[in-house]
Amino acid sequence: MSIAKAGRSWGLLIFSLAIAGVAFWLSKSYLSSQENKMRQQLLEQQGSYANIVVATKEMVPGDIISLENMAIAQVPVNNLSASAVPPEQFASFEGQVVRNYMSAGEPLLNHFVAGIGIERFSDLLDKGERAVTIEIDDINSVSGMLLPGDFVDIMMLLEEDATSPDLMVQENKNLKPLLQKVRILAVDALSLVSKDQDFIAQHSGFDDSMQYSSVTVGVGFDDAAKLILARDIGDLVFMLRNKTDSEQLKSDLLTREDLLHQNNSNSKSYKFYSSTQPGGSSKIVSSVKFIDSQRAVKSQRIIKELKANKDEQVSTR
Repeated sequence: MSIAKAGRSWGLLIFSLAIAGVAFWLSKSYLSSQENKMRQQLLEQQGSYANIVVATKEMVPGDIISLENMAIAQVPVNNLSASAVPPEQFASFEGQVVRNYMSAGEPLLNHFVAGIGIERFSDLLDKGERAVTIEIDDINSVSGMLLPGDFVDIMMLLEEDATSPDLMVQENKNLKPLLQKVRILAVDALSLVSKDQDFIAQHSGFDDSMQYSSVTVGVGFDDAAKLILARDIGDLVFMLRNKTDSEQLKSDLLTREDLLHQNNSNSKSYKFYSSTQPGGSSKIVSSVKFIDSQRAVKSQRIIKELKANKDEQVSTR
């Protein structure tokens, strides 16, 4: 009798467990169906979804687009940019250079790229161009602010021959525009990676000090010859300019004498006297304005007049 009761108890237990399992499955199915239904309703409210290419990590200008840093993600069509790159077009963007900062998960847009990356540095040069590397320091490098992609005017700083008969001072420096609106291709070993690349971000290859020792520019063969000769003749000075500025500088030399005589507001007038009149009285032979400078440039005309007066005085005696 006890065995029969025990069998019925086990049967009820198994039946209860089965009922509980079925109830659990039905509840789970119901909740899952409700979740799918709610998701579908949300999708209908937001519109359809589309697959696009997104970055998988932070990217900076100069990085190359590849399968290692890009992935596919779904976004609502209502929130989708018309410039977003779909997966079927990724092949045409692979290997190109990023020109904008991108955060992880940010969609890749058409205008974020700057052409196919180069295989070698010479690919940056157009036909007939030559690359010239110039040593640089803190003075002629615009205090370390030059970056690949920048445009500069290259000036030549010359020193006149100290034995020149036309000069009164020991040194006279001349500044002459040598080449204008030259594009920098590389700073030390950091170079552009595409011909269409605009610039390279500062932290892409340098620390905060931005110290470097050379820049490389791409110029025509004749201009390359000018640069090579000019760096042996005088000092080269780089002047950073805006890429949209196309104005040409005057080719005239600016001399030290020109600079000192430009600012007449800070000048002083002096008169030169000579005692060549009868009785030893003095007369004014000339006057000149000197700039307030430790080394004012004297007029050659005054020197000649003084010399002539001195010779006349000697002959009178």
